[in-house]
Amino acid sequence: MRRSRRSRAYCVEDENLGHYAVKAYSPDLRLRIVQAIDAGLPQADVAALFDVSVATIYRYLKQRRETGSLDPKPLLGKPFSIRPEQHEALRALWRSIPDASLEETCRQWQEQTGSPMSPATMCRMQQRLAWTYKKNLARQRAG
Repeated sequence: MRRSRRSRAYCVEDENLGHYAVKAYSPDLRLRIVQAIDAGLPQADVAALFDVSVATIYRYLKQRRETGSLDPKPLLGKPFSIRPEQHEALRALWRSIPDASLEETCRQWQEQTGSPMSPATMCRMQQRLAWTYKKNLARQRAG
C-alpha cells in the first residue's frame, strides 16, 4: 500500500489491471479521526497518529459539518471502455487475429460488440491485460 499525493486516498496494486488503483480511506478510519479531534487532540497529533495530513482532517471536519456524513465521495473519472467481464472476449479477439494492426483490431471489436474503441485505448488494454506477441522473422506478428 502506498499513499497518493492526494491524502484522502491511498493506492493499492490491482492485479487485474496491472497498476495502482486509488482507494478512499474507510468510513471507520474517518470516524476515528474525527472522534480524536472531538476528544480534544490537536490536529497535528491526530494527523501523525493516523498517518494522514492536516488537510485531510480539515476536509473531514468540513464534510461532516456540511453533510453530516463522513462517507467517501465517489472517485471521479470515467469507467474503463472495456469492462472486466469483456476481457476474455478481447483476449479471444487478439488470439484470432494476431497479425492485425491496432486499427484493424478496433474495427473487429466494433463489429463484434457494437462499441467503438480508439487504437490508443486498444493499446492501453493490451498493456493492462499484459498481452504480448512475438514477431516472426518476417517482422510480422505471430500467434
